[in-house]
Amino acid sequence: MALLKELLKKIRGENEPDDYSEPPVSEPVEKPAEAPASPAPKPVPPVADPAAVYRKIRSQALGAAPPVAVRTEGEPPFYSAVIDIASAEGCTTMVCRYPEEVNLYTRRGDVMMGVQKNAPEVEEAAGLLWKVMGHFASQIAFMKDEDYQLPGAGKHRVFLLARDGIGRLDIDPTAPYESGSMERTVLYAYYHLFRCIAKCRAEHEAPVQPDESAAPAEPAEPEQDEQA
Repeated sequence: MALLKELLKKIRGENEPDDYSEPPVSEPVEKPAEAPASPAPKPVPPVADPAAVYRKIRSQALGAAPPVAVRTEGEPPFYSAVIDIASAEGCTTMVCRYPEEVNLYTRRGDVMMGVQKNAPEVEEAAGLLWKVMGHFASQIAFMKDEDYQLPGAGKHRVFLLARDGIGRLDIDPTAPYESGSMERTVLYAYYHLFRCIAKCRAEHEAPVQPDESAAPAEPAEPEQDEQA
């Protein structure tokens, strides 16, 4: 009988403790969040060689295609110009694209400004420059090679792109005044355009004007007896 009772207890589970519970499950230990990786330092762009920048500027401007594929009646002889204005401190380059697109580059080779072509005063000054260049086209010698070297300090150099080639004109702004001379008239024309660009920039965009340390010097007005 005792054996039977013991068996019945096992069947009924009477030997199990009343407060039995499953062993607690240990919670996983959270790993501390990893600190975000610091961003990689931005690469510092190499400083461009000003001479290389200027060569690229001139190559692009003087290698441009004509505004129209077929020559038209009344088309100006030149449709792209590069004017290098050198000083002891460096060089300022003016790039003109017919009819009124004009850009300036500082002596460091950085783009300094691009004047909107709907600025009336700039359009007028650019138009005057092209008229002057066209007037003296027959006196401008065409280059035999692509010698795009910068002028010496204090000198100016003008490159002019035509369908037939590239002309080059060297100007010494300190040379004695000669009434009606090609060099002096061209000097007045691009000097006027340069000043119009500076004024337009100062009035409409920012109070920063082009670097005028290499700008063309104010042409001296001729004396009255020289004009006679």
